[in-house]
Amino acid sequence: MKTLKLFFLSVLGFLQFGSQVIRYALIFASAFLRQRASLGFELVAIRSQLTFYKESIRQTRTTSSSVLTRRFASCGRCCQGCGADG
Repeated sequence: MKTLKLFFLSVLGFLQFGSQVIRYALIFASAFLRQRASLGFELVAIRSQLTFYKESIRQTRTTSSSVLTRRFASCGRCCQGCGADG
């Protein structure tokens, strides 16, 4: 009877140890995967910001060059010959 009790206690201790090892392995694996996932999310966020800023710069350049072109076209001095050129 005493040997059976010792056997069950040793099996119970082994199962507790195994569950702790599995739990710590899962914690370690989840931390590793979470870190990689957050790094991936950060890279996606940086790329989307970069795309946004590139598009913003492109629109600003297009808008400023078209405004400049409209200003020169609407001044009328270059075409009439009464400005500094003519």
